[in-house]
Amino acid sequence: MSSKSTHWMLDVVRAAGLWLLLGHVPSPLVLARSEVEAAEAVSRDPDAVGVIAAEAVSPAVRAATLGGADPLLAPAKYPLTIPGPAPGPVITAIAFGDVMTSRTVDAKMRAHGSFRSPWVYVSSTLAAADLAFGNFEGTISRDARPRPGGTAFVSRTQVIDGFRFAGLDFLSLANNHIGDFGSGTLRETVDLLRAAGIAVAGAGADLAGAREPAILERNGVRFAFVSFNAIIGTPPARTDSPGAVRIEMAPWFPFSDQALTAVVDDVKRARTMADVVIVYPHWGQEYTAHPNADQRRVAHALIDAGADMLIATHPHWVQGAEIYKGHLIAYSLGNFVFDQTWSVETQQGAAIRLTFWGRKLVGASFVPVQIEDAHRPRFVSDAAGAAILERIWGASGEPYRRGA
Repeated sequence: MSSKSTHWMLDVVRAAGLWLLLGHVPSPLVLARSEVEAAEAVSRDPDAVGVIAAEAVSPAVRAATLGGADPLLAPAKYPLTIPGPAPGPVITAIAFGDVMTSRTVDAKMRAHGSFRSPWVYVSSTLAAADLAFGNFEGTISRDARPRPGGTAFVSRTQVIDGFRFAGLDFLSLANNHIGDFGSGTLRETVDLLRAAGIAVAGAGADLAGAREPAILERNGVRFAFVSFNAIIGTPPARTDSPGAVRIEMAPWFPFSDQALTAVVDDVKRARTMADVVIVYPHWGQEYTAHPNADQRRVAHALIDAGADMLIATHPHWVQGAEIYKGHLIAYSLGNFVFDQTWSVETQQGAAIRLTFWGRKLVGASFVPVQIEDAHRPRFVSDAAGAAILERIWGASGEPYRRGA
């Protein structure tokens, strides 16, 4: 038994602890010197199975059910316990990728007679989470006239009914399309979403507004969202003009240490305002699975500055992930609601289910996404989405490199 005092003990797949590390058959049972050491050992070995005390669980491992009880979502029902303090309140979240409700998606919604059409397969899952968040690729306007083609995106105001139906809580607006129809439409988009109760960050009427983190509270825990754009298109926000927060970096710009320092400062400020800080960038090379060196550099710098995790979009493909100093980084979740039907990869994506105990992230599971009818995402099983997951793992750092 462990000498540490904790109430909840977990039977964990791809983790280990409570002294016990079970190697894959026919390997013998191994005793680790500490729970943390055991957890780290099994996070490096996808074939290992073990037992860990709750206080050592992390997103680098996957918790298995026991007796039908999920130890992360329902710790009070878990059958294996010892005396000790209970975990913090359970808070669930789900992160998704790029949402674009113009162009063909607009035509599909009108053909189906409902602006909720993109969300019919995923709304119950998203709405059930305490937090559902992603990137909105485009603008919304009362004067919208969506185009059937091209790369300038404006949506009708009725799409907000679909967002609310799906239970969306936060949308990043820091991207290369929030500026597609000028400063007036950018401001209108911000105002319309906030009026509907959907928090936004990353773009605004001026630099101060664009840099303001979105703060949401769930079960007494305050979550801050910080967003920035690294893609050409939308102008950078200035002290007296609308735009998006920008970091100049590859592939579009020479790297700007000054711009990175400004976002580092935003993360540090958000750290003083919230219990959990989530950074949501828009960056990288389109149609590639591997993040570039600048993405890794910036991600690590923002985690070092105090961010708890970083989840990103723009490449329209899923990209790799890693755990850096105990913190989750997902370099691109790919498309979610989108009409790019010309390739397999652009019709696929991923979501991440997140489980918190209070402010601590204890679970992170990638969920494959398949887009149907050019606008409807559907969550699929690991078996059905094996190619999507393999694309992520193949471009990932530790502990995901060897598979999840």
